[in-house]
Amino acid sequence: MQIIPYIKAAYPVVAVRTLEPERFVLGAEAAIQKTEWQDEEGRPVEKRVFHWDVLRGYRENGFDWQEADPIALPDIIARIEHSVWFVSNYHLFVKDNGVIQALRNAVGRFKAAPATMIIVCPDLKVPLELERDVTVVDFGLPARDDIGKIVDEAAEATGIAVDAEERERIIDACQGLSWEEIDNALYFTAVQHKTFALEEIFKIKGQMLRTAGLRLLKSDKTFAKVIGLDNLKTDIVNMFKYRRPGVPQRGFLMLGSPGNGKTAIAEAAGNELGLPVVVLPLGELKGSLVGESEAKMTNALKAIDAFGKCIVLVDEIEKGLAGVGASVSTDSGTTQAWGSLFLQWLNDRTSEAFVLATCNDYSKLPPEYTRAGRWDGIYFVDSPTTKQAREAILGLYLKEYVQKALDEFDRIPDLEDYSGAEIRQVAIRTAYNGGDLQEAGRYVVPQSRSNQAAIAELREWARTRTVPATPVRIEAETKKARKVQI
Repeated sequence: MQIIPYIKAAYPVVAVRTLEPERFVLGAEAAIQKTEWQDEEGRPVEKRVFHWDVLRGYRENGFDWQEADPIALPDIIARIEHSVWFVSNYHLFVKDNGVIQALRNAVGRFKAAPATMIIVCPDLKVPLELERDVTVVDFGLPARDDIGKIVDEAAEATGIAVDAEERERIIDACQGLSWEEIDNALYFTAVQHKTFALEEIFKIKGQMLRTAGLRLLKSDKTFAKVIGLDNLKTDIVNMFKYRRPGVPQRGFLMLGSPGNGKTAIAEAAGNELGLPVVVLPLGELKGSLVGESEAKMTNALKAIDAFGKCIVLVDEIEKGLAGVGASVSTDSGTTQAWGSLFLQWLNDRTSEAFVLATCNDYSKLPPEYTRAGRWDGIYFVDSPTTKQAREAILGLYLKEYVQKALDEFDRIPDLEDYSGAEIRQVAIRTAYNGGDLQEAGRYVVPQSRSNQAAIAELREWARTRTVPATPVRIEAETKKARKVQI
């Protein structure tokens, strides 16, 4: 963010939103000193730089502090020509009627002086009376080039060798952190591990996510542990393998009845691609106070964008968006506005967050979330379609829970139309019934029987609207002997 053009254009009040006030002020002061300043007649002048905070008052660089309360400050600024003022946390006072009037009385004189008041704050809601006078700009977190410089300096200072590939991974991991946080994380992990361990960086980022209502998902799942879903696995990998700058990415919507691996594939994708998985719990980003829901959603989405490259898991998206379509008549449109923030972010974001959303009931999902172009792909995750896949899943869980291989059992139950979760439950039941696999299969009743009509309807809806997560295979029938009469 360049502050110099605003000063040259005699902007009266500029509010700079930043979580790194010291870094912004130091950089801005250095830029002011390097710039050649002129008055309205083209004669060279020197910009005088001042600082103010509510405890110490104000001072010019190199001089003593003088008292000035928030109401008196605008008049003092207007009296000093060719000045720039860095005003800390003044956003705490701009709602005060006296401060509003003091600024309104002084902004015209700011332009004539010229004097620029730079409010340095984490956030600012500009009162209606000052909207035409206050310009709000953002001073972002360190960019990739800046992070690279921090990593290089830390590597040189600690003597830790970092190759080009590792350097890029560290830069990816540090995105979304402040300069100070990156510096602290690198030196801390250097002391603890004698290397720049990414897990320590992710711990710090996890704290950032928690304050925004998000969390990091830790899992040991890999694609090898999730049987089937080969189309979906391949397409997820390809979205990162062939990613190109300027080509937008939205994410995948995974539709299907519960228990067939939709959430598991998102967890596994993180480990497969070496990316953190951020959980976006839509249902927890709502509040009872006016504006609270929108604020929570905005903060969460900003945190994801600042986080850097990651996978975002939105589990059971239809439940999180419940009421979005009908909120105008029930809560004056609050839920509608909240949902619109998410939809706009889903469609327009430029960050490297890739969304994997799961949905169990398409009928409860607002139609605007299933239209063409909203997602990079909508996949139908059905129960395992082949006997081979079902037995592979069963064998995996029998080994985990019973410590026996599948071929050690004399009889294997018919698990056609069982979901992955239901097959898992068969294995668990086997562990608790003395090892009777056949009895365990009878004990677990699949949804395909108990909720047959709903699942049939879901499959029919998905047949022409989605991509199968698993390639469609038709099992070969055993060839029967020909019967002829001689």
